[in-house]
Amino acid sequence: MLLLASHSEDTRSILEVNIRDILNKTDKTMRLNQYLRKLHKRASQFTPDNYAGEQERLYGKDLDCPPEWRSSLATVLPKSIEYWSKRADLMSSLPDNARAENMMCYIGGEGTFTPCHTAMCATLGQNIMIFASEDGSSVWFMTKTADRKIVEDYWSGTLHHNLWIEEHFASIESLMKAPFTVYILHQKVGDLVLIPSSAPHQVWNRGTYTCKVAWDRTTVKTLKLAVEEALPSIRRVCRDEQYKVKAIVYDTLVEYTRVLLSRNETELKFYPPNIEGDYTELYDLLTKILLDEHFSPSLPKGASLEEIRNEYNVTCSFCRCDIFNRFLTCEGCSTKKTEENYDVCMDCYARGRSCLCVSGLSWVEQHSWDALIGQHEEFRLMAASILEENSPNAADAPRYTETLNDARTAKRSLATVCQEALRTRPCRRLASKEGENEGGDRAYCHICIGEHARWKTIRCTQEDEGCYKAYCFSCLWHAFGMDTHDNCLAKLSWVCPCCEGFCLHPICDNKPKQNPSHLKRTILGVVTRHVADQRSVESLVDLGNSNAEWLTIGIGNRGRIPNTYKQELPVMQLPPNARRNNFKPDSRPSKPSSKVDSSKTDGAFTISTPASTAKRSRPSGGYNIDKAVSSLTPRTPDGPPTTKRARRDIPLISRLGMPRGQLSGSSPRTTRSATPTPTSSSISPVDGSKDSISKKAGQPPRKPPTTAHVGNSIMAAENTMLSHQLIQRPSVHLQVAVYSAC
Repeated sequence: MLLLASHSEDTRSILEVNIRDILNKTDKTMRLNQYLRKLHKRASQFTPDNYAGEQERLYGKDLDCPPEWRSSLATVLPKSIEYWSKRADLMSSLPDNARAENMMCYIGGEGTFTPCHTAMCATLGQNIMIFASEDGSSVWFMTKTADRKIVEDYWSGTLHHNLWIEEHFASIESLMKAPFTVYILHQKVGDLVLIPSSAPHQVWNRGTYTCKVAWDRTTVKTLKLAVEEALPSIRRVCRDEQYKVKAIVYDTLVEYTRVLLSRNETELKFYPPNIEGDYTELYDLLTKILLDEHFSPSLPKGASLEEIRNEYNVTCSFCRCDIFNRFLTCEGCSTKKTEENYDVCMDCYARGRSCLCVSGLSWVEQHSWDALIGQHEEFRLMAASILEENSPNAADAPRYTETLNDARTAKRSLATVCQEALRTRPCRRLASKEGENEGGDRAYCHICIGEHARWKTIRCTQEDEGCYKAYCFSCLWHAFGMDTHDNCLAKLSWVCPCCEGFCLHPICDNKPKQNPSHLKRTILGVVTRHVADQRSVESLVDLGNSNAEWLTIGIGNRGRIPNTYKQELPVMQLPPNARRNNFKPDSRPSKPSSKVDSSKTDGAFTISTPASTAKRSRPSGGYNIDKAVSSLTPRTPDGPPTTKRARRDIPLISRLGMPRGQLSGSSPRTTRSATPTPTSSSISPVDGSKDSISKKAGQPPRKPPTTAHVGNSIMAAENTMLSHQLIQRPSVHLQVAVYSAC
């Protein structure tokens, strides 16, 4: 039905609205009638030949819906999709001041669009077009909820855009090549579009102008999807949560308990018909939330646990998500009396996100823990009665203490990980220089061979098997896709990738039963400095960096390189004594040309190396150990080894035909100029020095090999202790001949 409700002419002349400039990604403030006149002028500027041009695109997004429109919609829409309805929307369980106003208006014309995205917090979306010009309509490109992971991988791996920050509108050509089904809907005036939960979609507006009203609904199923999938994703990109998902779970259980105990049939008609089934699912969801917030009795929780009143207004200073109960706060990083404390959620702190102090934060809770556990027992009794009524032979719901004991044997709770982090991480204040107070214990990462503070790494627990390897959290995330909390710190016993059999290090590749993993998902870096609090810092993993390097070339494992890339790599031969030591070469080119093949639809990078790159030889020249050792320190304490490949070469230097005794630095090595094998291209030394060949005094120079050296480094097939020895002797100066030929 067409809704003929609009602002009067006088109202449009004075009403100011925020209009989105799509190309510049900025908001402009203008009067509503001024914007409507612009729509009439802009519509004729877009043609089939220039629709992708740089013309100005102004879109009235997220405009407040007039109360008259909301009332009119309530009279014509079914009760099952009514906005803030107790029967259809669990947002109604929150107090009025805590609800999210998500019924918005969208006014746009030809050339305006909404990039591909999913509804906030996995909610169900409704969109109805209430008014449009004669030629006005909207084209929807929609996907299934079941394909959400495939769509996300395709967006990040092939299109190189993050689906969670709503920035890219895919072309028809890209959607035709996509490995999932795309459903196209042509929406006209009066059409109501229902968007499934977590279903990616994008919208293109056509004609002079269109006017739509959209709103979201929260159900039990959307709450479960939000807790398990949506919240971790929006937390990573620091997107406002707005919907207070965990608070909705708790408040809905409180209200449903009251309604079910009253047994008032008249009142029950205003609630979902499957209220009992929803109750048991909500109970399981709340149990999971409370288990994450349970403290470990063996770890300290601070001198005092501050309790504040719950006013539904505490958000994380880093990720901006809503905080249901417990969180960490820092008063020491405040530089002004008027500045608020730095509040960080447990999810962020467990992953290394915090204020500049890093540690020394104190605990705060918004609900009395004893009261929460008492209410949880009431919810358990109600859930048990529902189960007994529907299934007399069903087992009773376990008590919280029993569930807690079972959970403790499976993994560490989120609060326990934060307690341990507060104990091990050093406390730094604003006056301290970055890098100070990092703690005395150090560890070397097995992947990047960088030296890190012990609390920035995790050590394998397979010590009985003789494994003492440590991995930094940055390499675990970028090279293996392992989350700092879920895949590492929450584990009671953490087994390293080497012991699991999928390590990417070339040394591990020589071991039996190793199947180096190939990353199939692209993790795009998202810069959040402009969104998070200015006092924020990422101590463990810099999520602003992507894993593109690991997807393309890894760290020397030939098995991870795509077949199209391996075929163009020439076979490399090593010096004779290096071959006798059973070395496995690293056959990567120094700077491969990485290009994306849009014809591939597997969501991963496709490497295309030109023939000129494959034939280009590495220049000959000396290798300076001092220079290599100085490059071991990463740019940032938590940054991944992006271009500092020299650190991977260090364990192998002493094996290139040189006695280890010469590494002591007792006497400098003598070098002489040597003429490398003639090549068709000019050759320059790697480090800028003259061509040189290491040579013992009194011995004739060795004859250089004549095969091409394309690899970026020569990796040893031994343990990593040699790299530690070289790092401990940074003053040693050693030059190694690296040959290059056609």
